[in-house]
Amino acid sequence: MRKKLKTGILLFLLSLLFTIPAYAGNTDEWLNGWDYEIQGDGETVYLESYNGDAEDIDIYGKAIIDGHSYNTVLYYDDSGHSSALTGNSLIRSISFHAVDGKKVKSSSQHFLQSAFASMPNLESLSFGDGFDTSGIQDMQSMCAGDTSLSEIDFDNLDVSTCGVFTYTFKNCASLTDMDVYLPYAYAYSGLFEGCSSLESARIQGGRDAGKFSYMNNLFAECTSLKNVELIDIKTGGEEEFKSVFYKCRSLESIDLSTLNFSSAKDLSSMFQACSSLKEIDLSPVDFSNVTDMSAMFAGCTSLTSLDLSGHSWVSGGAKMSQVISRCPALTEIIIDENVEVSPSTSSIGGEDQYIKTTIIGRMSDSFRQNFMTKLLTSDRYIAAADVRANIKLTGDEAYDTWYYGLKLSHQKIVKVKKNNRSDSIEFDHEAYRIYFGEPGEYTLTLTQGNKAFDLNTGYDKVVPVNESEDGVFKCPVNPLIKTINITMNEDGSVEMEEV
Repeated sequence: MRKKLKTGILLFLLSLLFTIPAYAGNTDEWLNGWDYEIQGDGETVYLESYNGDAEDIDIYGKAIIDGHSYNTVLYYDDSGHSSALTGNSLIRSISFHAVDGKKVKSSSQHFLQSAFASMPNLESLSFGDGFDTSGIQDMQSMCAGDTSLSEIDFDNLDVSTCGVFTYTFKNCASLTDMDVYLPYAYAYSGLFEGCSSLESARIQGGRDAGKFSYMNNLFAECTSLKNVELIDIKTGGEEEFKSVFYKCRSLESIDLSTLNFSSAKDLSSMFQACSSLKEIDLSPVDFSNVTDMSAMFAGCTSLTSLDLSGHSWVSGGAKMSQVISRCPALTEIIIDENVEVSPSTSSIGGEDQYIKTTIIGRMSDSFRQNFMTKLLTSDRYIAAADVRANIKLTGDEAYDTWYYGLKLSHQKIVKVKKNNRSDSIEFDHEAYRIYFGEPGEYTLTLTQGNKAFDLNTGYDKVVPVNESEDGVFKCPVNPLIKTINITMNEDGSVEMEEV
């Protein structure tokens, strides 16, 4: 009889085990390590701080304490922008679970700023269907500084009222792939800044937030980023795209056609230091409101061409200081008469780089005055013509090596490369090509071999070269002067003709 009783009790206990919800058996256990407070309404338990030693924690939408059921609320300090978990350096994973339809809530109605931030060992954050974010408006820096975070399920969060995602995942250096739908967002600045392992990212917007849009530093220093999709990102305000892809060194190309640039104001440093960027289609970009594109492509060491044609430009022009600084592979810039450059533009870039950049297309006065001249003064080449192919040297003129100096017909020297800012130009690289800033009639001065221009007096004095003993080299005392006319066709090609 006793044996049967024991067996019956065991079966009864087993039946309870399989009929009680899974959370109930360990509800009191999951609360271990938590400092909590039961609120006056008698229906809510506030999780104030976690002081336990567990590395993996589960948080449930309902808690059983002394046989009574309570709704779970995670404490959040609006004024201090921190939660019961912020700054915890032990926790490795967090999972939220709904119970009987009840989800964990934040004590703040509108903010989750830094709620899970500065948790250096946090690897996984699973919201699942267990965390209620309805009504949240601001997730700024929510996971910022979680350098080990590699898994986060963002899909099930209700972000239909949240507009601010600035620095949400800043310095989450272990994230490799992110796909987020942010229908109401209008502030994306620094969303993935410093996510150095992020290789692929997709951000889909939604309805117009009707406020300012900030995308500054969106992917700044995402050095592994290769694939980017930005879909339906638009607002009705002034958009800022400053440093969006700053130091994205692995980015080779990007499709900008899904972005709305209609209100774009600031594009400065947008692609600065994208050293693998080889090509970029700027046709979707609307420059009609852009006032600053300084350093936009600075440090794009693989970029070979820029097409700025086919756009309307803001009245007064855009500031382009250092826009092509440190772009050694850039060989052509395509423009049209609509390209406007602000007079506030300082040096375009290219210090001490003897790179040949051809300007293709008709220039506006603004482009010529505020881009062209500053490109020249920063020692950049404009266009090239092959002297040897166009100027025939015969008889005594046919020497083995020539240096070329180029002077406009109205005596203005065209600066070609660093020349100590003197009135003389000495070519020692690709000596058969000359570079000029504008079409026109030129005086071409040639000196043979190891002759050099006098840096003080220009073309008046030339150091003579002695004839060789076999008489092969003949050198006149004065330099050889040729008058040539250089024209540039609409397609950017150059023609040279001796006058």
